[in-house]
Amino acid sequence: HSDSSPLEGVILRPLDDELRDGYSIPKDIDGVLVMEVEDDSPFVGKLEPLTVIIEINGNAIESIDGIEKNLVIGGQNRLYVWSGGKKRFVILKL
Repeated sequence: HSDSSPLEGVILRPLDDELRDGYSIPKDIDGVLVMEVEDDSPFVGKLEPLTVIIEINGNAIESIDGIEKNLVIGGQNRLYVWSGGKKRFVILKL
């Protein structure tokens, strides 16, 4: 499976200045950007493209590895995200 995303069917990229400029994401937002959510992903409707994952379960996320390390498999995960100019919490069950 070439997509080594820790979130099945979700294409992720670490946020950098180029992505921030390209998608008008504020400079003070750090995390990992959701580029795409595939139609067959279990996270359709939970995660939208161009959402930045800032924290998972209270831990700051700076890399795709960080997502993997902080996700609780078989449990509930509280994601703090930035999307459409607002920060909010999303609960994901894995």
